[in-house]
Amino acid sequence: MKQVLRDSCCVNREPITNHKSRITRPKGTRESRITNHLLFIAYGNTLRRDDGAGLALAEMVRPLLCEQGLQVDLIAVQQLTPELALEIADPALNAVCFFDTAAEAHSLAIQMQRVDSQTTTPVLGHHLIPSALLLYARRLYGVCPPTWLVTIPGYDFELGEGFSEKTAGHLANVAAVAQQVAGVTGQVARG
Repeated sequence: MKQVLRDSCCVNREPITNHKSRITRPKGTRESRITNHLLFIAYGNTLRRDDGAGLALAEMVRPLLCEQGLQVDLIAVQQLTPELALEIADPALNAVCFFDTAAEAHSLAIQMQRVDSQTTTPVLGHHLIPSALLLYARRLYGVCPPTWLVTIPGYDFELGEGFSEKTAGHLANVAAVAQQVAGVTGQVARG
């Protein structure tokens, strides 16, 4: 795997030619292409205890999906920025999953919900939301892949490293999350 550092953004990309999800060209066909190519965008602050749980979850889910033959690129950032719209607009992607920590006290489990660019308005400022990035990708590049937001409950956002006991308990459910991500992202058509 090749790690590319860009403007405080760490992008983990496996070379397409070396990845096992690459489909070899059957006899008589003119081209080969990658299927099940996903982009994970994980964001949060690893120095704010549970705020980094979304990043950890994405890092734990990714290898499980790669073992199933999916190509999964991971971008880990502290916050969402407009430049990520270009990554989302990659025509090779089948789907995008954002990973974040939910600060709402009513969240009791890891949740996955569909994100829609139609329900947002353009946002300019310091903090972006996933639907705004989809809107940018659609308006600027004419591409809006199927997208989901995976959130893990967080309880402790004080300065420090490591996770609270409750959040660490949620991270133990990584296999179920991987199956849910594989299930929904594998059954969609690119919009």
